[in-house]
Amino acid sequence: MSDDRQTIISELVAELISVQCRIQEAEEHLNALKEQEVEIQERRLPELMEIDGYESLPFKVHGKQVELSEQVFARISKENQDAAFRWLREHNEGGMIKEEVIRRVHPQTLKAWVRGKREEGAEIPEELFSVYTKKVVKLK
Repeated sequence: MSDDRQTIISELVAELISVQCRIQEAEEHLNALKEQEVEIQERRLPELMEIDGYESLPFKVHGKQVELSEQVFARISKENQDAAFRWLREHNEGGMIKEEVIRRVHPQTLKAWVRGKREEGAEIPEELFSVYTKKVVKLK
């Protein structure tokens, strides 16, 4: 390998490492901003508005009408599923229960299967399984 080619590869690896670091920093920054948003939107502002008895502010702030609302969330955990479904049926709410049969192949399982078939030299209909190949550099 020529010195010029080695220099170019070295510069590209350095650039890749730099981009990966910047992506990591950006993701960490985004997560911190999301936490800050939740703190203000779901804790600090509602607390202040409730203290003063406001459901909505009688004035706009930075051009925005500020309203306090209550959102309800619910979920049925795996361990409570049988009891919750039984309760819903006993209380004539069984129509909410969606009985589904899901047929799927996990993407990682399909990927490993295709890779194995290729290694065996077996032919598979690649268009049927949307098989594509790309070359990727891994840094270790």
